[in-house]
Amino acid sequence: MSVVPPMQFAPRQAGGGPPDDAFLVRGRQLTMISLGAMLGADLLSVLATVVVLGGAGVFSGLIRLAIVAGLAYATWRGNNVAKWILVVLGFLGALSAGLGGVMGLFISPIVGITSLIVAGAHIGGGILLLTSAPVTAYLGYQRQTVL
Repeated sequence: MSVVPPMQFAPRQAGGGPPDDAFLVRGRQLTMISLGAMLGADLLSVLATVVVLGGAGVFSGLIRLAIVAGLAYATWRGNNVAKWILVVLGFLGALSAGLGGVMGLFISPIVGITSLIVAGAHIGGGILLLTSAPVTAYLGYQRQTVL
């Protein structure tokens, strides 16, 4: 049994949310979860850097957090290019964080575990953004209804 996403969307009313279509509501929830996990993991990384290293490297973490936040907002609004950039940069960062996490376990368990959490959040969120039919339908809805 396959689920076919709706292809015709009614124009959004001023201040209105998505229609009550369960498929789009599920897509909105999954999109929020995946983008929130990515942003939350990056924020956790910045906080762990402050705690463990005393602030060294916080600036680069804040820059990464700002870039991810900007791309997440553009993705939330339905921008397909931003979604792909977010996923590709997330996968590359996850590979780096995963390798750093394994090496970091020997130096500081907090840094290692945080790096592995960041890697898992970006890989999981990226896979969800790329492969989930409800997410694709919701982002298509957002693309068609953005003012």
